[in-house]
Amino acid sequence: MPRNIAFIISMVAVIFIVIIMILQAKQGSLNIKSKTVGDGQYGDARLATQKELEPENIPVQE
Repeated sequence: MPRNIAFIISMVAVIFIVIIMILQAKQGSLNIKSKTVGDGQYGDARLATQKELEPENIPVQE
């Protein structure tokens, strides 16, 4: 009989932990909000012009 009680208590504990994890994933700190890529946070994505590249590209003497 005590072995059955221990099994039931352990199963209830596991179910409780799973329920807590599901609730945290739905509304807690584990919720990762989706956002579109390129929302302007870091500016516009574009290629650099030749004028912008000239000060950065310094020839190396060998």
